[in-house]
Amino acid sequence: MVSSPVFASSSQHVTTLNESLEKDSNAVYCPIFYFIWDILKKKIVKENKIEFQEPSDFIKFLNNSSYSADNFLKEYFWADIILGYEGFDINNYIKEKNKEKFQEDLKELEQKFKEYDAVGYSAFFKNIFFYFKIYEIEKGIDFFSGAGYVKNVPAFGLIEYKTDYDWDISNQINILDFINDDDFIIKINLPDKDVDLILAKIPKKDNFDLMWKDCLGRINNNKLDSFHKGYSIIIPKVEFYRDEDFPGIKGKGLLNKEKQGWFFSAFITQIGFQMNNLGIKDMAGQGNFVLTRNIYLQEKEAKDIKRFIFDKPFLIALRKKGQAEPFFLLWINNI
Repeated sequence: MVSSPVFASSSQHVTTLNESLEKDSNAVYCPIFYFIWDILKKKIVKENKIEFQEPSDFIKFLNNSSYSADNFLKEYFWADIILGYEGFDINNYIKEKNKEKFQEDLKELEQKFKEYDAVGYSAFFKNIFFYFKIYEIEKGIDFFSGAGYVKNVPAFGLIEYKTDYDWDISNQINILDFINDDDFIIKINLPDKDVDLILAKIPKKDNFDLMWKDCLGRINNNKLDSFHKGYSIIIPKVEFYRDEDFPGIKGKGLLNKEKQGWFFSAFITQIGFQMNNLGIKDMAGQGNFVLTRNIYLQEKEAKDIKRFIFDKPFLIALRKKGQAEPFFLLWINNI
């Protein structure tokens, strides 16, 4: 079996929804760096604007931007300004904090900090769990990348209906829009009641803003449909990790009166996302969550067979229920 795909740190990290996407690259949007900046303003500098020597475009952008914490779920991230002192191991503090917050060991930072360093740090991690564990696809899936090559990768899905458990899997899935086998949007219901997981196999556009507006328009103009008998779905397994040390901050002295002369050793964001076939409940009956099933929908035959095969570039979105803007977008161009 081929190993689970990992997206390299060379993937593009965009800071705004309007930022242009590179032609043949994976791309991620997860603006948790705003929360480091917010802590710096409110708790350290205690001013509304952060002044640095020779401010970079990124610093100017942060000073002139705002981001609503209402868009985010606090369970998925943490942020802090870490001020070192004698005998303090900053790298170990970050490692232990991530373990406590996410119950996972995130990738360790390559940069080794000194005990008196000042570090802006934020981390996001989400490991997707479904209501019902979804079948692994033994032979994986051939993924046709946006860069023009084909690669067999691990995958999970549902391709036939034989048991009640197969119906349990299919009833997790809602069809938000379907044009054809290469252009559709689905939502998979999760045990996390406060979040929507949306997968969209749609044409790539110049930026995330255009793609997301396209998704919203199609979702809002169509009726929710269920996953019927005869439909099939295959999704590649996803593991994504990205570290970003934002430019223009490291080594630049603060000019604000309260902390004049201070400088940061790093301004780092770590992002982790996993989507395998894991579920709370499996065929052996493990777990105590039971999804209420609609018998009518179970027995309904699909007049037009639809295939939801994610074998070409697609978008993964996480958004807080009740919010229009997502807090996490991942464009999978290459695996």
